[in-house]
Amino acid sequence: MHNVSTLIFSRFKKYIDNSMKVEEFWIINWDGLPLFKYSPTRSLRIELIGGFLSAIQSFAKTVIEDERGQYLNTLTIGDHSYNFLTDEVYKLYFILKTSKKVKEKIINLYLQRFQDMFIEEFRKDLVAFDGDITPFESFDKQFVKTYDRLASLDTIKSAVTNEAILSKYKDRVLSNEYSPKQAVIQPIKFLKTMNTKDKIKFFTRILPKAASSILNVRTSFKTLQNNPDTPDKIASEEFIKELEEYAYSLGIGKFGYTKLTPNLVYKDSTILYPNIIVLMLEMDKDIIQTCPSFEAFKMIMNTYKLLNKAANKLADFLREHNFGAQAGPALGGVGNYVVLARNAGLGWTGSHGLLISPEYGPRQRLAILATSIENLPINNDEVNPHSWINDFCNKCGECIRECPGNAIYDDPIIKHTGYTHIDNSKCFPQFYNHYGCTVCIKKCFFSDEEYDYLKQKFFEKK
Repeated sequence: MHNVSTLIFSRFKKYIDNSMKVEEFWIINWDGLPLFKYSPTRSLRIELIGGFLSAIQSFAKTVIEDERGQYLNTLTIGDHSYNFLTDEVYKLYFILKTSKKVKEKIINLYLQRFQDMFIEEFRKDLVAFDGDITPFESFDKQFVKTYDRLASLDTIKSAVTNEAILSKYKDRVLSNEYSPKQAVIQPIKFLKTMNTKDKIKFFTRILPKAASSILNVRTSFKTLQNNPDTPDKIASEEFIKELEEYAYSLGIGKFGYTKLTPNLVYKDSTILYPNIIVLMLEMDKDIIQTCPSFEAFKMIMNTYKLLNKAANKLADFLREHNFGAQAGPALGGVGNYVVLARNAGLGWTGSHGLLISPEYGPRQRLAILATSIENLPINNDEVNPHSWINDFCNKCGECIRECPGNAIYDDPIIKHTGYTHIDNSKCFPQFYNHYGCTVCIKKCFFSDEEYDYLKQKFFEKK
């Protein structure tokens, strides 16, 4: 067991070490004036650096105008690379200093994100720019927050953002302006408040499961290259039944079928097919009642591990039968699985923002499979039979009262991206400091009582 844990940890550490690390980042205009700078380790003489880098780019542009060269994309000095993205509209250079080990497509992805974010935020200031850089100072917090998110996700999702891979998927579903941002969980943050004893338990009992989940997320994207070039689109009833039986053998408790819309794809993500199979895996009922606890935390991470592994196996099964597939993992997912599960008729959204199902209440984790199969037995119910849960939750409010972080809104906030049930700024500290918390699941009546019993009692009182 020790050797296995050591092996998994070494692989996890290698993944972390190879992740994108922004050592320094600058935005300068073509005259060398710095509009923004970021360095977590040192104070920058950005005026000197900006003048030097803009002078080099000016030379490169002069050369290209004489048809003897090209724009400078990368400048290598020692073990580091200075990576450029040039904006010709606003006459800006976006520059990342990174280790030479970082892949170019990852660097370009970051630069493009930072460029889009900066220009969207300061478009008016850039148009009217008169030399005053004060308006751009507010970009610091936004940059750091976005970098933290990208560092957690994009190194494992880069494959799916590669246009060479995406170009053959004509039915792929891209996020749009109504798509929500993903709330990112970073397992390493749990260590900050742990004592030495708990840290040892984390490394030996939790980290192997977390690492396995992350490796399965990477697998879900790396294996996209195994999709058939011309996948089948029609499956027989016998094959659907065979697929379901295989899913049950992998531990999947229930599944449903639905169609995907762009607003359910996480911001800046892509799902390759609009035909969705939702997978549910139950979390242990008795262990949930111990939360927040180390045992509950371990069980939840193990559930993620098992579900991610099952999703990848089912995707491989589909490919073996000449169907295209993309596994959407439970941890590090690509879309709003709760709404997809609700649309598939598997349950309804509770006040805590989690799916409540007849079988498990809120005690499940969700994953999806996107597939080329167009004749899935899609749920076409005009009225969701579980919609009564909405009225039940409005009268109950137990999870709202019992939330130790006061993170659940009394009334969900309606945004253009959908309903927001949780204030993450209040939820995440509790989540990281108390073994993943999970009190909202523990206190939900649907965790403890039978679905049909609660439904009967609810309608008797109406």
